[in-house]
Amino acid sequence: MGNHHRLVCRDQGCAIITASCAEIKDVQSSPPRVPRSRMCNHHRLVSRDQGCAIITASCAEIKDVQSSPPRESRSRMCNHHRLVSRDQGCAIITASCAEIKYVQSSPPRGPRSRMCNHHRLVCRDQGCAIITASCAEIKDVQSSPPREPRSSMGNHHRLVCRDQGYAIITASCAEIKYVQSSPPRVPRSRMCNHYRLVCRDQVCAIITAS
Repeated sequence: MGNHHRLVCRDQGCAIITASCAEIKDVQSSPPRVPRSRMCNHHRLVSRDQGCAIITASCAEIKDVQSSPPRESRSRMCNHHRLVSRDQGCAIITASCAEIKYVQSSPPRGPRSRMCNHHRLVCRDQGCAIITASCAEIKDVQSSPPREPRSSMGNHHRLVCRDQGYAIITASCAEIKYVQSSPPRVPRSRMCNHYRLVCRDQVCAIITAS
């Protein structure tokens, strides 16, 4: 099994961790039924921050975080929560992932030294329409060849560029459950790490579930 597969397998009995990210906001009202020692890191994190409405809000609603200041001390926040707190004044970084395609038309107002790593990456690739497309639209990337040299691309952009001819890897994450019925047509030596992982676990219904 790949690491992700082991993780899914280990936590199969846990309804909370297997809930989709879009439903994570409901976690706070569903206390975990398993001891913390049996939880994966992500599950522990969700458990620790159950009382925090901001961190448990779905990723799609993260754009609303800037208007909801955290009520607890930073020392009690998880790393992700600290990051959200630090960038509250930044409309670009707090925009939902689904809206990241609009970032290219909204230059950041703060100096790079005050940006988090994700924000720096978005800033660096602002002129690139492919990298700023929302994750949900990544399946369309294969028909849009990049217009700039690879040397100026971010790591994620290079990966997308390298795998443009792969219909499976460019499918949106939401459609990954269909991968098991579409065997890869390319040799493993030409696959990126993520593609190898998908290929290796194709026969497993759990890992290919969305």
